[in-house]
Amino acid sequence: MATLHQIRAAYDCLDENRPEQALNILEGLQSVDDPVHASIVLAATGMISEGADASEADRCFTRAFEYGIALPALLRECGRYFKRAKRYDKAYHCYSLLQNLLPNAIDEFAAGLPERELCRYAPWIVPQLLGGLRPNFYGVQLTKSALSRQFGAEGAGLVYAHIAAPGRQVATFPLVGLRDYAREHALRYREIAASIDIELPPPEVFEGPPLSRLRARTRAFFFCLLADVVVSGKSGVLLAGGRALLDAEPDELQKLAVNLDVDPIVIAAANGTVTVLADNSPALAEVAEAFSLIGVHSYAFGHWIGEFLPKIWACLDQPEFASIPILIDERMPPQHKEALQVFVGPEHPLVVLRLYESVRVKKLWICSTIYYSPIGPHGPAAPDLFCLDTKAMAALIGGVNQRLPAVDGRPAAPRLYLARKDSQHRRVANRREIEMWLRAHDFMIVDFEDLAFIDQLRLIRGVDLILAESGSATMTTFFAKSGTRIGVLSPPDTKHYVTYAGLYRDLGCRFEILAGELAGEDRGTFSDYRIEVSMLARFLEHLLSRPEQT
Repeated sequence: MATLHQIRAAYDCLDENRPEQALNILEGLQSVDDPVHASIVLAATGMISEGADASEADRCFTRAFEYGIALPALLRECGRYFKRAKRYDKAYHCYSLLQNLLPNAIDEFAAGLPERELCRYAPWIVPQLLGGLRPNFYGVQLTKSALSRQFGAEGAGLVYAHIAAPGRQVATFPLVGLRDYAREHALRYREIAASIDIELPPPEVFEGPPLSRLRARTRAFFFCLLADVVVSGKSGVLLAGGRALLDAEPDELQKLAVNLDVDPIVIAAANGTVTVLADNSPALAEVAEAFSLIGVHSYAFGHWIGEFLPKIWACLDQPEFASIPILIDERMPPQHKEALQVFVGPEHPLVVLRLYESVRVKKLWICSTIYYSPIGPHGPAAPDLFCLDTKAMAALIGGVNQRLPAVDGRPAAPRLYLARKDSQHRRVANRREIEMWLRAHDFMIVDFEDLAFIDQLRLIRGVDLILAESGSATMTTFFAKSGTRIGVLSPPDTKHYVTYAGLYRDLGCRFEILAGELAGEDRGTFSDYRIEVSMLARFLEHLLSRPEQT
């Protein structure tokens, strides 16, 4: 009879996709009608035999399923098998249970499902993806698209509204660029930074091949005041004057295909129109005047710093802005609201919109994004599409930095390393080895996801040397003191750093990149990577030996 230790060891092997080792551990040991023992043996046997003996695999997984053992690995392997076998009812049964144990199980169930099955299981898939602290709009888009192709835009809207937003009505509007609409209809319109041609030298990649210069044209960065606008939680689409407004220029939409139905209120887009879920209720709440920081990407820290907060910074010097209410999204990390309040102070009331909650704003203050941040980009884009007027951005940051002297202060260690969690994109495969070396060389290692924003600023502004793993936390280094040396550890794909390098030059900081070796699948800028300690040591010596930026 197998001991508890042996069963646990065999289960761990199954969980790590090592079915042969799981069977080896339990080989020759009788289960004595132990359902856990029997289920592990059946699942492992099914995994091994599926390619060679389909009937044996089916027998094993069916019996394992019938035992009803709610252990994650058993539910997962049975669910995977039934999905491959197109027995979606049983696959759904397994994954719906597994979702309560592993929150990302829904992604695996939905991935690759035939469109008809995506539609059939939409009442489970959509609420699961929209729940939690970070709604997965990109995952929901697959189901929206399937619904639209199966039932047409209006039929899809009817089904989707019942699932996600009861009471919403389906309506179709012409899609218009925010800038074009504002120049014709705005109560006020002001360009903060004009569209210009720029040329940026390449960033320095330590011991790496040289990158190309970037020649591009920036987008106009503007403020406008619009009358009678409907704003919906988490949506980047505004409804005004019988039109749907989107912060995108015609040439931007032409250069990069986008899935506009990533936006929560958009069901489908075609031929210059969008079909949306609109709130036409007579009881729709009204706000006299407000500034909008609502949008699809407001939950992402990098977007919050680069896409949303510059809109606020651009208005801080306007006397009329002094106490304007600010619309923000629900379910953002606490650091987002903390960052906002650091820059605007307590005078501005915050109006929080829930997902699919709408308000009609009689006078809406809104800025464009300073760089193009598309909804639902489909495929890679050339670096020039996301170019940034680095001098305009540096001027904004310089202005808000003058408001931050109260957060200055020296941390316990003279050097700072910004780490990321292993569950995130761009994982450093040998993180523990790297962090051990860094601690031995006087680095404080911090994950900013665990710190309040004001404490992040204190650390950033209190050191002269910062190393950071590639990711959104590096954007807090925009607030570093002039002369700070900043090095980023990156996957091999580094071309998107051209505008960052230009911005750091304009901020007076020294910035360089250490590109690692690919670790696993090549996913471009999202790839996992490995940094050799010997190379890190040379990179640090190089960064310290260079003269300060002047």
